[in-house]
Amino acid sequence: MLSIHTERLFRDVLVEVMEGELCSENFRQVLCGSHQDFSPYSAFMRIDRTAEENLNGSNILQFLRDNHVFQFTQKDC
Repeated sequence: MLSIHTERLFRDVLVEVMEGELCSENFRQVLCGSHQDFSPYSAFMRIDRTAEENLNGSNILQFLRDNHVFQFTQKDC
């Protein structure tokens, strides 16, 4: 059995995760709603050119540079 303190900490973590998921979903809906031809899967595949099935800072930085966005560094990504 968990202590009350541990249960509260766990609850707080779950609340943070939930809020992050809600924020991500809201961004996704805005993006997909304003760009009818946007496909999250296609965007992921376009960024993941090494087919590792995950993204890292190098993938994101290369995607930005391919799209003429140069103000970010590897550290930013």
